[in-house]
Amino acid sequence: MNRSLRYTLIASTTLMLNACAGIAHDTPEARQQIQQDLKLQNIVATSIMSYCQIPLGGEAWCRATPGIGVITADRLIMVDYVNGHYRQDDVLTSKDIRCIAESDGHRFQAFTTNRSVTVFPYKEGTDANSVFREQAIALLLADGQPYLTGTAGHFVRETDRERTNVTSVNYNGTTMYLPYSTKIMEIYSPCLPESNRAD
Repeated sequence: MNRSLRYTLIASTTLMLNACAGIAHDTPEARQQIQQDLKLQNIVATSIMSYCQIPLGGEAWCRATPGIGVITADRLIMVDYVNGHYRQDDVLTSKDIRCIAESDGHRFQAFTTNRSVTVFPYKEGTDANSVFREQAIALLLADGQPYLTGTAGHFVRETDRERTNVTSVNYNGTTMYLPYSTKIMEIYSPCLPESNRAD
């Protein structure tokens, strides 16, 4: 799979970076409210984080959700901030994960039995939060699931389905609309079937 196709999916997360940069997460007051709102006993780490979920077989594009990531002793929680309160949007545990694919050293792609989740933790601005990223990956792969890189980690492929688009061109002062077709790309799981995984 062409590398540029792979980034068609993950590039959309950069559109949301500024949207969640103002969500407090690392002050004592914010930590206390997160614990109260989410009813958590402990918090290992937090980070500004965008995330994006696509069902396997779904089209390889989505708009990332801006929020924060919370790591506890046994889970990665994707958290939204709504009307002054932290709200759990989704959660991943090691038991959910079949494998993780490397994206670009900043994001990573987590695969369950039926969906793909793009996770992009970062600091203020656009710098990746590599410490949080490594903590999250270690937690989610705690049961020995594979971490895939290179061609083994490809997760976008071309389908035989097409979408008709329209572009406009100006010809001698007249706008003309021309239809054209593009192949639809889909998400698939690069994880090995359970029967082929080493114990």
